[in-house]
Amino acid sequence: GFGAVGRHAARFLVARGAVVVAVADSQGAACAPDGLDVPRLLALKGQGRSVVEYPGARRLPPEAVVEVDCDILVPAARPDVLHEGNAERVRARLVVPGANIPATEGALEILHRRGVVVVPDFVANAGGVITAAFEWRGGRKEDAFSYIDSKIRSNVTAVLERSRAEGLPPRHAAVRLARERVEAAMRLRRFGPREDAGAQAR
Repeated sequence: GFGAVGRHAARFLVARGAVVVAVADSQGAACAPDGLDVPRLLALKGQGRSVVEYPGARRLPPEAVVEVDCDILVPAARPDVLHEGNAERVRARLVVPGANIPATEGALEILHRRGVVVVPDFVANAGGVITAAFEWRGGRKEDAFSYIDSKIRSNVTAVLERSRAEGLPPRHAAVRLARERVEAAMRLRRFGPREDAGAQAR
């Protein structure tokens, strides 16, 4: 998807040396194996036009963008774009969601079996929530970006290590890890501060 999330993802990826070979919106997908000019795409969208109007690009149905030959796939719009009907045809080796719930449970199992790494959506796209928390506390955007980079990097590493160690799809590993962290935090809140408060009262 080349909406609000997809546009920013494309811009940041290109700034880091990536080549964007396909994008999609509700009208269709534009594909160019040698690469699309992201500023030109942004200009098209800024004029209220579709990515399929990109000169020289091959036009595809919007759903076909997930099957384009690429290294990294970024589902950035609708949920369940990866499902049992197309998961076998995904050619990317890494899926990094910008959208929530971009894959069905069955698709995740298929992709894991095929060796395609799918970073869990609630890990990969947590930046918005983190930024909101920083803004609520009056923090600076620069500090939020630095923290996001550090936190998401460490969480992705922890999830993928857990996934490899236990042979689980990354989302399952992430859910287990999240549950363990929440339970540990609950134990600390239940037995730490309350015990101290009780001791002070006595």
